[in-house]
Amino acid sequence: MLTCWLLGIMEGSFLEEFFGDSVNVNGFKVLKKNAPMIQEIFSKHPNIASGLRVHFLTSINVFMNTLAVVCKTATKEKVTWEEIELMEKGIVVLELAGFEISWLKLIVVQHREEVERNEKIESMEAQLKVLKENQNKLIEEHKSKRQTPIRELFTK
Repeated sequence: MLTCWLLGIMEGSFLEEFFGDSVNVNGFKVLKKNAPMIQEIFSKHPNIASGLRVHFLTSINVFMNTLAVVCKTATKEKVTWEEIELMEKGIVVLELAGFEISWLKLIVVQHREEVERNEKIESMEAQLKVLKENQNKLIEEHKSKRQTPIRELFTK
């Protein structure tokens, strides 16, 4: 469905309904809930849309809302793999449209690296737990096999 929006082939009534609860930010029509994020983006990156290759206004508006969603997700402290994948897909589409978002791409890469690092740590902790359990089992087996305590062997 997003592809249809991006190509601008959806019916006008649907688009009016979709953008019905919208406001104008820097000449772009965005959903009210996305307006603060778009305003913040333009304040920090005023030339973000200067290289746009898309000229169909409705598609540009959809891209702006996509940008807002990706940025909102990127500003979260912790993200899931699913969110990372969605952000990466959004970035690909936004870059193809001509948005200058290298700064956003860097944030998503950092999120990916953090999730990968955390998964690796969790995996290593799980392996360590298994090793400790195996070590304890071996110690218990060894203790149960000994009939005479070692101290007694040396005191006689």
